Amino acid sequence: MRHRGRGQRWRAWAAGLALTFALTVVPGPIAASSVQGGVTRVAGPQRIATAVAASRAAWPDGSDTAVVTTAAGYADAVAAAPLAAALGAPVLLSDPAVLPGQATEELARLGAGDIVVVGGRAAVGDA
Repeated sequence: MRHRGRGQRWRAWAAGLALTFALTVVPGPIAASSVQGGVTRVAGPQRIATAVAASRAAWPDGSDTAVVTTAAGYADAVAAAPLAAALGAPVLLSDPAVLPGQATEELARLGAGDIVVVGGRAAVGDA
C-alpha cells in the first residue's frame, strides 16, 4: 500500500473543504437553523454572506480579532482557517477590489480592533 505524500493529503483535504463550502452555500436569506440530529446549518445566499452568518452564529458577543481573506477562491480561506482558529477569530471574505458592505458591517458588529489579512494585494485590496 502506497502512502500519500503531503501534497496529495493536502489536495484531498482542500477538495473536501471546497466541497463543504459548496454544499453549505445555499440560496436564501442569511440563517442559522437547526435540523434533525442536532446539526446546525449556517448559510447565506453566497459565500460572503455565509461567512458573515458563521461569524454571527459563533461570535454573537463580538471578537477582538477577525481574519479577512478573498472570496475569489478557496486556497487563501483554507490557509486562513487554522490561523483564525489559533486566534479564536472568525474568517470573513472579501472581493479582491473592495471589502463588501456585509463584511464591513460585520467587522463593526464584532468590534474587531485587530484585523489579519490573509493573501496578497491581488487577493484582498488595501481598502
